[in-house]
Amino acid sequence: MGREPGACAVSDLESIRGIIDMALGRWGVGQVCAFVKLSEDWPKIASELWAKHAKPVLLRKTVLTVEASPAAASILRYSVADLLRALDGELGEGVVTEVRVQLAGQGRSTG
Repeated sequence: MGREPGACAVSDLESIRGIIDMALGRWGVGQVCAFVKLSEDWPKIASELWAKHAKPVLLRKTVLTVEASPAAASILRYSVADLLRALDGELGEGVVTEVRVQLAGQGRSTG
């Protein structure tokens, strides 16, 4: 028995979903969604130290860049592992694998 004209099989839909997911991934839409969530929920996701002294400014691939004052940047670098664990819990494992601290107003990353 054949399908009715115009009917879609589940395998057709799965194939289309795969194509859409691949295209969205190439366009970085997943990163945009993750960055929006991160920006909106930053005080909830990050520890008080991060939320008070830094703000997310860019998520490119799996690298999150945050902006912080020069005085706070050195302290924050020592707690990157804690922030990465929190990000894994909120955004999903591997969405952010590296955090770079950029000095506020200077556009320089400290690592």
